[in-house]
Amino acid sequence: MYRAENLLNQQSIRPSQHYVEQKVSNLQFGLYSYRFDPNLFEIFRQTQLQRRGYQAEFWIIGSSHVVNIQTETVEIAEVISAAKTGLPTDGRIRLVDPFRSGCYQHSADLRYHVNLELNRYDNRELFINQSQPPVDKNIYRLQQTFPSYNGDHPPPTTTIDILRADGEQLAFRTLHTYTEELALAITQTEIQFT
Repeated sequence: MYRAENLLNQQSIRPSQHYVEQKVSNLQFGLYSYRFDPNLFEIFRQTQLQRRGYQAEFWIIGSSHVVNIQTETVEIAEVISAAKTGLPTDGRIRLVDPFRSGCYQHSADLRYHVNLELNRYDNRELFINQSQPPVDKNIYRLQQTFPSYNGDHPPPTTTIDILRADGEQLAFRTLHTYTEELALAITQTEIQFT
């Protein structure tokens, strides 16, 4: 079982007092062969962990998330962004643009597997019910709620749940609500360290 106290302290970088525009139509998923520089993103919340053989950084950015992973031989970064500027092209292993449901894998001194899911809802109440992350006492949760653009929609939220983090495997899921479009973007990532 993974215990939250093994993480370094969660840090809130910037107060989320302004609305962060999030549009599913701009949403992209990228996998990269290097760690991202924090200066490329507006980071609202972050945490990091270190295990035998790897370290990982988790950032909630203005429109989604970045996860940087580094071993002695490999650097890899997962990013979902709805930024209008798009994601970098150098060092890119995979780009899913536009973001859509699917399963993707990569191997290079580690085995990386991610499931992407994009759900759209016609019914506001169903969207609100589905947008609540599962309650699980065996995880560490990093979460940021942003101010709502208007009172007609619940506030946008980004959640990162670290499900397992030991010397053999890192597993996490993310949930991103795009409230004005009644859409959820969900990722489930597992990394096996060889």
